[in-house]
Amino acid sequence: MPTPLQSHFDKKGSWSELWQIKKTPWDRGFVSPSLVELIEEKKFPVIPDNSRENAATPIGVVPGCGKGYDVAYLSRALDAKVYGYDIAPEAVELAKAQYPDTNNGRINFLVADFFKELPEGVEGRVNFGFDYTFLCALHPSLRPTWAARWSEVMKPGGHLIALMHPITGHQGGPPYALTPELYQELLGGKFERVYFEKPGKTHEGESSAKDMMSVWRRK
Repeated sequence: MPTPLQSHFDKKGSWSELWQIKKTPWDRGFVSPSLVELIEEKKFPVIPDNSRENAATPIGVVPGCGKGYDVAYLSRALDAKVYGYDIAPEAVELAKAQYPDTNNGRINFLVADFFKELPEGVEGRVNFGFDYTFLCALHPSLRPTWAARWSEVMKPGGHLIALMHPITGHQGGPPYALTPELYQELLGGKFERVYFEKPGKTHEGESSAKDMMSVWRRK
């Protein structure tokens, strides 16, 4: 059975067009509950204390950020400078309008291609990233490129937070179905999985019922 967005992309439609017509089922209207749980309840040390010793502001990246809920949350929760990327200008405009307070320049939204562009001085220096509805939006042929890109932007010891979604077994996409085994295949060479649990809190809906939270440390 085709996914709700598959026919749109079969007709060569774009993500920008979906934002224009307000057909954005991935936009739940608030920060991911699983992400909040990881940081506030599980107390996972996304940024180890010893990495703050040089007083540099930690850097985070969220590709496919949409309206930026997770970007703003991570910036404030981790006292970090976070860059949210989206290729849809409409999404970035909405994110900037939603978060006019940039947390002293630490909340940043960019219309850019994560695979090609990072601000000057950020490449290879990222302390953490968050990937939720980004990998599942990519055609399967781009998965090795996705893994390689994360390995390029992350500094050694940096953490990639990957909320595995959707683990549904459906055919077609986007969103394309994922599995924990696929993440291991893609990331296992350059990253070590240091956290893997079923979150107690998720977005509502059948597609999120089997979500798994994982964190991968850059080797």
